[in-house]
Amino acid sequence: MSSADRVPSESPRLHVLSNRSDRLWQRAASAHPLSVTGDTLISYWDSYAGKPLPDDPAADYGQHIQLIARRLLNPPSNKRKFPDMFRERNLQEIAPQSFDSAADALAYANGADIL
Repeated sequence: MSSADRVPSESPRLHVLSNRSDRLWQRAASAHPLSVTGDTLISYWDSYAGKPLPDDPAADYGQHIQLIARRLLNPPSNKRKFPDMFRERNLQEIAPQSFDSAADALAYANGADIL
């Protein structure tokens, strides 16, 4: 039966599919259920290191809420590249200065013991 042919259940299901902090997502979904009108899937899938989302996870659900795709989150999640992203966009004034090493931080501070 395709999702288009599926008959809505009497009590809609809310399911979370996640490979990152799954227990926390399940607890949150249980403790604070959303008001859904049909079977709903919420997915948060970390694709880092090439982990694929399972084949068509939303096929059994009338609604699929996908949190921000990891392909968008992976670049700013890289803590080495994050400060560079601020500098490239001239946004360094909205975040504290960041350094790759303690030596770089001390050189920036002219050797002052402010760290």
